[in-house]
Amino acid sequence: AQLAALRAWDVDVIAYDLSPENAALLEKDPRFKVLKGHTTTDVIMAINNSRRPLNDPRVRQAITLAIDRQAVIQGAVAGYGSPIGSHMDPTNPYYADLTALYPYNPEKAKQLLAEAGYPNGFSAVLKLPEPYAYARRSGEIIADQLSKVGIKLLIEVIQWGQWIDRVFKNADYDLTVIGHAEPFDMEIYGRPDYYFRYNSPKFQDLMKKAEEEMNEQERKNIYAAAQRMIADDFV
Repeated sequence: AQLAALRAWDVDVIAYDLSPENAALLEKDPRFKVLKGHTTTDVIMAINNSRRPLNDPRVRQAITLAIDRQAVIQGAVAGYGSPIGSHMDPTNPYYADLTALYPYNPEKAKQLLAEAGYPNGFSAVLKLPEPYAYARRSGEIIADQLSKVGIKLLIEVIQWGQWIDRVFKNADYDLTVIGHAEPFDMEIYGRPDYYFRYNSPKFQDLMKKAEEEMNEQERKNIYAAAQRMIADDFV
């Protein structure tokens, strides 16, 4: 309805509800101007770190290396996105660019799975929230990519209320895709009972130091170390 109104000149501006495909279509139309920019939303594939075999960092690393982020962005949102490498958006002054840290490498992923005791891969469930097209599309692409290294994902699309109850509140999931829009929410990785179920005393200590540090440069160093830690833990 918004797009139809825009094309009929009934409205002058529409906001971010426009789908990626329609944005690309409008970019080709000289009558319109599409404005693009960064947001604080970090779209992640969250891992339940307490579930076997996902509690093995080698398995989590294999998953990381088996996913081509740029292909996910292109396929899920028509290229309107950027790899970030950590749970912090580039608009944040404490952001550390770790995008080149663990590049796409499916062969290395297979080696890690074999080392972890899963030479033939394993099966897991990917629960996706029904209201969000970006999550469903991303999940489908990720499932296809992981299948190439032997990880077989069963996709389960659930209603938003079920996602909140089963995934967010009770960590009843293996993998999920969701956007975290809260700016500067690194501290969630310091909560062992958060739905990631990531329990790292070292990370928790870093968050405490960051809260107490008054020197701006030192605080920036701490947050950079925190981002590197969750990247190296493949959370």
